[in-house]
Amino acid sequence: MQAGQLNHLITIQYNAAADNDNATSPYDWQPLCTVHANVRGTRGALYFAAAAAHLTGDMLFTIRFRTGLAKAGRIVEAIGGVQHVYTIDSIATDPTGHRQWLEIHAKEELQNGG
Repeated sequence: MQAGQLNHLITIQYNAAADNDNATSPYDWQPLCTVHANVRGTRGALYFAAAAAHLTGDMLFTIRFRTGLAKAGRIVEAIGGVQHVYTIDSIATDPTGHRQWLEIHAKEELQNGG
């Protein structure tokens, strides 16, 4: 991967409410870091449940290697003024073993209807 292929600006967030026993909401998303990434869709699915249509999309985000992402819970990306939120499934280190890249597997779920 070349640095020029990191053409998306994403924000990786963590749930600060999970660290705070006095939190009033179960989710308090705080930014962990904002980085450039290469984004690829790996698969998608459309299914119907409870009178609503659900569209899921699995994405692969590749970023430069960094530590401290253990608390990461989601990725936010703004595309054309629309905010897309992806739930992180897993974070894998560089497949070449050189600690140069991180691959983050994430899922976006869009719901339409009930």
